[in-house]
Amino acid sequence: MADPTIVAGALIGGGLILGGGAIGAGIGDGIAGNALISGIARQPEAQGRLFTPFFI
Repeated sequence: MADPTIVAGALIGGGLILGGGAIGAGIGDGIAGNALISGIARQPEAQGRLFTPFFI
């Protein structure tokens, strides 16, 4: 049987790592969304060409 302190530390560490990954993904999505909005603001006629790759 594993020491409860080690198990608790592993679970807390795993939770922190998963949280960090979620934060990184959110930041990346925000940067991509910013680029999409900026591109559409500069060239509104390119909206259809920009939306498809963004959502894929």
